[in-house]
Amino acid sequence: MSRKGRHHKFWTAGVKFWTAGVAVTTLSVLSACGTTVSEERLAAASGGGGTQQVAVVPGAAVPGQQDAAVAGVAAGTPGAPGTVPTAAAATDAAVGTGGTGTGINKPAGASQSTDGKSGSTTTGAAASGSAPCERALAPIVVGQTLAASGFVGASIGNQRNGLALWAQAVNARGGVQCHPIRVVALDDGSDPARLRSNINQLVDSDGAVAILAAGVPIIGATLKAAVEQKKVPAIGGDVVTSDWNESPFMFPQSAAALTTFYGSTIEAGRANPAAKRAGILYCVEANACTVIRKTFPEGARKAGLENVLEKAVSVTQTDFTAECQALKSAGAEVVFLSIDGASAQRVARSCSSLGYKPSYATIAIAISGTSAQDPNLQAAGTFLGSATTPYLTSDTPGMKMFQEVIKQFAGSQRIDQSTLTGYSSGLLFEAALAKVADKARAGEVTPELVMEGLWQLKNEKLGGIGAGVTFAKGKNAVSAPCYFALGVRVGGFWAPRGSKPQCL
Repeated sequence: MSRKGRHHKFWTAGVKFWTAGVAVTTLSVLSACGTTVSEERLAAASGGGGTQQVAVVPGAAVPGQQDAAVAGVAAGTPGAPGTVPTAAAATDAAVGTGGTGTGINKPAGASQSTDGKSGSTTTGAAASGSAPCERALAPIVVGQTLAASGFVGASIGNQRNGLALWAQAVNARGGVQCHPIRVVALDDGSDPARLRSNINQLVDSDGAVAILAAGVPIIGATLKAAVEQKKVPAIGGDVVTSDWNESPFMFPQSAAALTTFYGSTIEAGRANPAAKRAGILYCVEANACTVIRKTFPEGARKAGLENVLEKAVSVTQTDFTAECQALKSAGAEVVFLSIDGASAQRVARSCSSLGYKPSYATIAIAISGTSAQDPNLQAAGTFLGSATTPYLTSDTPGMKMFQEVIKQFAGSQRIDQSTLTGYSSGLLFEAALAKVADKARAGEVTPELVMEGLWQLKNEKLGGIGAGVTFAKGKNAVSAPCYFALGVRVGGFWAPRGSKPQCL
């Protein structure tokens, strides 16, 4: 079927969804699994399920929600500005772009307006891009592929929910440039073959014009190759590998991976001023872990620490006492954990049993809301370098809007940094179409049009959610060399530096 034909099909289906709402199929986030890695493989490294689909249609509950309002149009004209579900508090969250990029929410009950002149505020958006919609246009289909299952899914699964929350919120106020958004999310299980199959389905069958909020910390290179082959943009995601800044079809929402790795170690060192030595435990299951191990010496140097031990581990280990003893004997006061959150909990438990409590550093998406409640990680102090501002801040326009969306639509689901990762990916897509608003409102939205808008984004910060990213036609993304600090202490997550980016 031609792309035009697919859009006609989705327009017909979209009108039905837009007026009635559709239920969401959910995916299960599974616990850690895998085959035990041999001692020989660990020593060598030290020296040197089936596919599931979730059609996330905004207008239905986000997976994991219990009492969130349905974000369809409950009354009035489809696409009318400010129209919200009757079960939700009426809040107009208009979004503009350019520079700071996002709009500011009005309190419930304020006059409804999306023109940036009264009630809500937008920055940098063209008048046509923020004008009220007179009618609903054809739905836009966006795709998502991520590891929603297995040990990786336990850490990053909320990227799916974050993207769905964005779609609910944007559809409640009329869509993106008057186009309702339909999200189709597929689980790839960190399997390269499944990811390629997902991209084929999303682009060729579902008619997706972009891949949003990809969760591919282990198979980033496969995503890069797939979108290059299909010539569709990958907009926002985990940003754990350097692939995000190595292709003109990859559009990260903020800091480059290397910057956040350094930031984790720097923050752990700052929290323990007397610390002089650092070590790293890194998994053998993922290439990304090895990449982090290779960059660790430089990160330790930037933190003013001596690198004293690099040791390979497996995420299938149930006990890390031997590794903890080696780190303790080496005198490491800071330990970088290049592993998943569940494994990090087991490391902290093993080390604590020895009376050894170093400061821990790791990447932000590794620690889910569940892992953040671990008493050993809390007691030792765990520090995370993040590509986006801590999810619990609210002192920038973008984060004020995020908190309002959470209040309206998240219900009882647990929020963590990966929720913001998914949500901010949607904002970046929205910012791009605001740059080509006249074309988006006049005709079909295509991958080419989406990229035309992306190429116009310069130092885009999404209202303070990111530190700044710039795109240009045919060139790799340029991210500001800044990270945001997130931490875990007694009580859970906290923001050591607030929403202020830390620049190297």
